[in-house]
Amino acid sequence: MDAYQTAELVAVVGIRTQLTLSTARQVSPSVKATAGVTWHADDGSLSLANSWTSQITESTAASINIGLGADGGAGVGWHTQKDKNNFNAELKVGAGLSSGASQRPSSEGSQNIHQGEYTAGWERADVEVGGSRKISDNSSLGFFVTMGLQGTLWKVRYSRGGQKVTVPILLSPTLRPAISVPAILIPSVTYAVLKHWVFSRWKQIREARQDREVRQKSAKQVWESMAEARQLQDMMTPVVTRRVTALQQRQNGNALMIISAKYGRLGGAGGEGERESRNESTNSGNGSGSGVVVVVVVVVVVGGKGKGEELHLELARCLRE
Repeated sequence: MDAYQTAELVAVVGIRTQLTLSTARQVSPSVKATAGVTWHADDGSLSLANSWTSQITESTAASINIGLGADGGAGVGWHTQKDKNNFNAELKVGAGLSSGASQRPSSEGSQNIHQGEYTAGWERADVEVGGSRKISDNSSLGFFVTMGLQGTLWKVRYSRGGQKVTVPILLSPTLRPAISVPAILIPSVTYAVLKHWVFSRWKQIREARQDREVRQKSAKQVWESMAEARQLQDMMTPVVTRRVTALQQRQNGNALMIISAKYGRLGGAGGEGERESRNESTNSGNGSGSGVVVVVVVVVVVGGKGKGEELHLELARCLRE
């Protein structure tokens, strides 16, 4: 299929098992045509359906439906879809005259989507409330309670992309308050308990694990940079030693020499704390354990003149990292 034509296969398993194959095509920029065939498993019959939908505005569309078969007839519909509120109305003429209207308000958070649907017509009137939770970027799992003249039932709905799988659980074939009230309270209480004792704990554990992985990755990068800097320092140490020896020979031992240079946090501003920090960094060899790095080689090399000055500056940058 291309961008202007799509095909869809839908299977329904239950009291009325059926298989539907439909295809849709964008006839014009504002008109979409759909044709489908449905096979009913209970009697083996086929039914055909055709519909044309015209987009009147960005949020409003009108439709014309024609069907042949057990549910045949002709109908017109009006659909309004907004960010948080959808409204659908339909008038159908077939084996009998029927009409209906439904409204679906919703509110969406970062992970949860709360929905409600109110349907009224000549043949049915019901209310559906519930919500869904995102379990990945493209999928969600929801639970809904439907109450109406046709009874009370639960619906477990899994959505992925544009496809939905709904599992209905019939609690009562008629509207009975003794069943409808627990049907609403039991899922609400169960979700509240799971959210507080399971979902929140699992979220905390996941965030802690992610934070630990980030810290481990950062620590690995720091140690790799320090190891690379030490290798460069070891490589430049013989050059510095020869330069110091030659300078001592030319100045007969009276030259100004750099014997100690450290980079890092040496403690407070002056006083005993600074002296103790310096002593600790001196006793620790290269000072990596106390956050201080010995940079004698870098200072001596950068202080000289030569074509390799850019390399020496890069060495200093690596040591700072």
